[in-house]
Amino acid sequence: MKRTRNILCLVLALLCLLSGCGGKGKTRTAVRVWYIDGTPGSAALLQCAKEYNAARNEGTPELMLTGFESEAALAEAFNTLSPELVYCSLAQAEQMQANALAGSFAESEAVAERIRTSTLDAELTAEAVFLPLGAAVTLMELKDSAAPAGDFEALCDYASQRGAYICVDSYCELFAAMLCQRGSVLRGVRAEDVKNPDYVYAYNLLAEAALAGALTAEAAPCRFVSSAKLAREGVEGSGVYPLPALNDSFAFYAAECFGLVRIGAAKQALPFAEHFAALELPSLALADGLIPLYDSASAEPQNGLETLLLTVSHSYELRPLHRDSLWLSERQDFDLAVAEAMDILAS
Repeated sequence: MKRTRNILCLVLALLCLLSGCGGKGKTRTAVRVWYIDGTPGSAALLQCAKEYNAARNEGTPELMLTGFESEAALAEAFNTLSPELVYCSLAQAEQMQANALAGSFAESEAVAERIRTSTLDAELTAEAVFLPLGAAVTLMELKDSAAPAGDFEALCDYASQRGAYICVDSYCELFAAMLCQRGSVLRGVRAEDVKNPDYVYAYNLLAEAALAGALTAEAAPCRFVSSAKLAREGVEGSGVYPLPALNDSFAFYAAECFGLVRIGAAKQALPFAEHFAALELPSLALADGLIPLYDSASAEPQNGLETLLLTVSHSYELRPLHRDSLWLSERQDFDLAVAEAMDILAS
C-alpha cells in the first residue's frame, strides 16, 4: 500500500510539473510554432524566437519551434497535434484557412492588397491572422558586365552567341515572374498554360535559347534564382539585377510572401505576436533575402543584394501569389517537365 501511495504521489508530482503548477506565478505552457525547413525567412524566425525565449519573463509562455522536412509532413502532423502559430507562405496560410485550420482569414485579400499598395506598415497588429515578414522574388545573378541586363530578349540573343550561358534554378518561379510582368498568371496546369499567349511567348524565348545551346544545368555566367537562395549563398564578386523586362511588360513583380499565421484563437500566442510585430522587420527580411513588406525607410542595406531588394520594393508593384496559383504546389513537377523539354531542344 505504501509503495502504491508513493507511486501515485510521484505521478501526481510529474503531472503537476508538466501542467505548470509547480510554483507561484510560474507557467510552463508552451507556444508551438511550426515551420518547414528551408522556408525563406525561417532563419530570421529562429533568431527572433531564440532572443524572445532568452528575454521572456516567468509568466510568458516559452516558444517551442518544430521544423518539418516538407509541407506534407507538416500537414500530417495536424492529425495528432495543433500548433498556435505556423510560419509559411501566404498561399499556404490561405490553404490552412480553407481547411478550417487557421483563424478567420477574411482579410486575406486585404493583406494582399496592402502589399500591392505598400501600405502594410500602417496596418500591422498582433491580432492579425497573418503577420507577413517579407517576400521572395526571382532575381538575375550576372557575372558578365557587358551583357544587356535590362532586356530579356536582348539577353537571350546575347547568350545564344556564347554557348552555355544561362542557368535557371526554377523554371516554375521564372515563368511565374515572367508572366506576372505581362499581367498574366501561371496556373501550373499545362493544358491551360499552353493556351496563354504570354506563356507561349516566354516559353519560346527560352526554347530558342536552348536550341542555340545557351541554356545549361551547370553553373553559368547568368542565373535566374530566388532572392532567398542568393542570400543563403552570398553574391560577393558578382552582380545581381531585377528580372529583365519582357517586351510590352509592366512594372509588376511576382512575390511569394512569408509570415506567421495564427491557428484558431491561439490567445497564448499573442505575446510573441506582439514581440514579432514590434521588431525591425525590414532588416530581418533583408538579411534573409526577402523584400520588406513594411516601411523600410529605416532599413540600412548591408550589401548589394539588400540594396537591390529595396530598389525592387520601391520600383515595382508586388503581386502576391495566392493558393489558386497552382504552380505553388506543383512546382517540382513543373520544373522537371520544362527542364526535360529544354534538354530535348538542346540535344
